[in-house]
Amino acid sequence: MTLATNIPLYPQWAVYLKDRQPKTLIVMGRNDPLILPAAAEFVKQVVPAADLRYFDGGHFVLDKYSDPIAEAISEVFSD
Repeated sequence: MTLATNIPLYPQWAVYLKDRQPKTLIVMGRNDPLILPAAAEFVKQVVPAADLRYFDGGHFVLDKYSDPIAEAISEVFSD
């Protein structure tokens, strides 16, 4: 999938998330030039119990913050 094929699916994904309310972790680079913070905030609105964590990085925030992101994954999904 590419960004061009993903965007048209957003309404379907939003319905799925709203209906199912899955356990959700949103990890976002504050300075991501491709996916703006509004996208993360939208998911948080659709899934209010989602855990949203911002890191001081760009699109490849996992490269710099792999350890704290791994810890967040363990915290959120260890139940």
